[in-house]
Amino acid sequence: MSAPKTILVATDFSEFSDRAVKEALEMAENYKSKLIILHVIDENLQQCVVDYCLSAEAFTELQEKSEQSSRQKMEEEFRKLSPRKDGNGVAFKVRTGVPYTEILHEQQEDRADLIVLGSHGKRGFIHNMLGGVAEKVTRGASVPVLVVR
Repeated sequence: MSAPKTILVATDFSEFSDRAVKEALEMAENYKSKLIILHVIDENLQQCVVDYCLSAEAFTELQEKSEQSSRQKMEEEFRKLSPRKDGNGVAFKVRTGVPYTEILHEQQEDRADLIVLGSHGKRGFIHNMLGGVAEKVTRGASVPVLVVR
């Protein structure tokens, strides 16, 4: 594998993804690569639950606040973990949808050469039934994927 020009790292703000972000930051620094830090808001946010519904305006406002909060959290995470504090060459992105699908779409849109993900290390029945995001991204990616434990 040659030096990546663009590295995509996904975060869910867990300690596992913090490790992946730190690894991606170090790689981007070493290779002088562009870094994209991505958070995917799971699309399971629903406007109606049983007999209660949010108005369309309230639902849209809730989604916008969630995106804004996520972007702010990514920037804080970057400042906490990064050896370089300037943020040059770093893009913070938020998408809504199915996490593994959105990670793969982001990789294609930005033509990332490498995807870096944290692994929660789940095993057993639940993992076999649902599959992990890291596993699904690894299976669907057209570029190398680094899974950080």
